[in-house]
Amino acid sequence: MSGLFKTVVMSAVIHQRQFLNPEALKALQRRKLERLVAFARKRSPFFRDLYRNVPERGFALEDLPPVTKRMMLESFDSYVTDPRLTLRDLRRFVTDPANIGKRYLGYVAYHTSGTCGEPAVIVHDERSFGSMRSVHMARGLGHRFRLSATFRRLREPLRIAAVVMDGGLFPGFCGFFYAPRWAGLISDIRIFSLRDPLDRLVSRLEEFRPHVLTGYPSIVAQLAQERLAGRAKILQGTPDDLVACLGESLTAGARSLITKAFPCPLSNVYGAGECMVIAQSCGVCGCSACRSRPDSGKANVMHVNDDMAVFEIVDDEGRPVPPGVRGSKAYVTNLANRVQPFIRYEITDVTSRVEGECSCGRGLPLIGEVTGRTDDPLSVAGRDGGDVLIQPYWLMVPLIGFDEIRDWQVRQTRRNELTVSLVFAPGRRVETPVVEEALRGSLRQSNVDAPLEFHVEAVEAIPADPVTGKIRRIWSAIETS
Repeated sequence: MSGLFKTVVMSAVIHQRQFLNPEALKALQRRKLERLVAFARKRSPFFRDLYRNVPERGFALEDLPPVTKRMMLESFDSYVTDPRLTLRDLRRFVTDPANIGKRYLGYVAYHTSGTCGEPAVIVHDERSFGSMRSVHMARGLGHRFRLSATFRRLREPLRIAAVVMDGGLFPGFCGFFYAPRWAGLISDIRIFSLRDPLDRLVSRLEEFRPHVLTGYPSIVAQLAQERLAGRAKILQGTPDDLVACLGESLTAGARSLITKAFPCPLSNVYGAGECMVIAQSCGVCGCSACRSRPDSGKANVMHVNDDMAVFEIVDDEGRPVPPGVRGSKAYVTNLANRVQPFIRYEITDVTSRVEGECSCGRGLPLIGEVTGRTDDPLSVAGRDGGDVLIQPYWLMVPLIGFDEIRDWQVRQTRRNELTVSLVFAPGRRVETPVVEEALRGSLRQSNVDAPLEFHVEAVEAIPADPVTGKIRRIWSAIETS
């Protein structure tokens, strides 16, 4: 009960803090940054060397050299601030499904999907993981968060349905699965597998009757289609109803479909495995009530959590871009994680700053639509001739489970033909039949019954999309072939 009380109080503080004026938020951000840099310099040999020419006090943000994923992984053992942590042992831990639900030396550990290259291994202590939970509690629910309403949940827990990829230690899954025991006092969090056939998933959701439906935009959009077609009765109009999208880019088409199908607020949460609480949409969310507001044009913008992260939008050379101009990449600093400091850590998501204030009253700065992971569900022909939809995660999971694979891509070159391009780590390799069987095994587990032909090839590098600059991991080329 004490854990619940502390988190609720922290969430209330975080909720109120977003209404500080921008100057006060920046001052708070600066104090947190200075403490994080001092801690990293003291405990991490990597950062001590990286900051050898950076003054201990009075440094500018730009004085701190950016860090890439490659730098972090190559120096992992000296990068983290707990000398007991090693990349080799952590990789073994996070890629073993038997460790789901376990902590590694007291830490929550998971691995990313590798959207921007080799999958990263992420470690959180309870403090940083708890702060992420409080931010989602205080801001993921937008303008509806109230301290009194939270305690009301002791009598009527909030039913939250999370439709995510299970079966492994992935960021989205861990965010819900590692909820503390006291969370059950105010919420009933149920994880629904992305592997379930759509009709079974709908049936299970209808039986659960969630107040909150959260998941990747691609699967939420599918559920919206089912509801519009009259085949799903999900979110029937209670005051607590909410749809929350996370983990992928929320495209304009998906947003339109979801808001049309579900008569409730839509929350869009933007984060990365390295920092899950970068930004989220506000109360001006695009629902039917908000669309009538004079500032409804801001429905696609999100508020950056300036008190929890530093988010810099930069060009190819790492220079800040002016408001309204989309950058080529971004640097993110997670102000809460001290065991694995992410300070000016490069991510390849593309967005822009939005000038002006939002009528919601928050002092948090605004960013526009984020271009991130845009993997395609693949439509193939089943054995009975009908259409079978393959979710990207069903192909992603087996590939990121191989330590030998540094980079990868799956292309649908014909209706039932998939080309799998692999970049192997130096001096390491996986035989083609092993990779193919891992892919087929994952699809069997997801109830995909289709005669597929795989072409597995080794390549030197995976080319980035010329428009977004990101690597399209799973996509269909048959429309243009």
